[in-house]
Amino acid sequence: MNIVIFKEVVTVKKTICSLLTLCMVLWAGAWLVACMEIPSSPHQSGKATEIAVYVLQKNNEDSTAQKINATEKANLKAYVSPSKFENDLEFFWYIDEDLLETGKTFTIDNPLIDEIPNRVVAKDKEGNSLEKLLDFETNTPPRIGSTLYPEKGAVFILTENQTITFKWYYVDIDNDPVENILHIDEQVYNVGTLTQIVQSGFKPGEHKFFVEVVDSYGDRSVSEERTFTVQSPAEEP
Repeated sequence: MNIVIFKEVVTVKKTICSLLTLCMVLWAGAWLVACMEIPSSPHQSGKATEIAVYVLQKNNEDSTAQKINATEKANLKAYVSPSKFENDLEFFWYIDEDLLETGKTFTIDNPLIDEIPNRVVAKDKEGNSLEKLLDFETNTPPRIGSTLYPEKGAVFILTENQTITFKWYYVDIDNDPVENILHIDEQVYNVGTLTQIVQSGFKPGEHKFFVEVVDSYGDRSVSEERTFTVQSPAEEP
């Protein structure tokens, strides 16, 4: 009789131990799942990671190149990545420690005399901040002189084998490398650093031309369009 009771006690203890082990396993599993479902701290994830600043100008509408055309009004516009956080941020534009302006866009009315920021800081309501250092270069485009040949309304009496001289002048106060581009009627001639060329093959009638000078930053100057007329020489008697 005692032996039977002992076996029952042992069986009950084993059952209790098994239940306790099962409960511990279930509790540990539930705790692990709960931990996996807890969202990350806002200071660790879900925030902007990078700032980009675009220069918006008439001839350069959307560029990350940190160059400003000195002859045109400019807007500096800040973007963050990922972009979905932009509306949660406030932007501060500085020169060193001096605050110039707040807002996503910084306006420069006259790049030659206005202050240009050298850093922008984005801040959120929780005190997180992101900074980008800026180093803009102000570039003055080349300028084509008013002296341009052929003169407006010029008349040439020549055959198609005879040539016409095209000549122009330009000034680039920054001494940047430039490329000259000559447009005659529908033809485009990239002539490099040349500012004078001769061209033949003109049929009788009215022709037009203009010149572009482009510096190494992509800023350009374009001359007025001029017209000239070609007439065939009179036949020999």
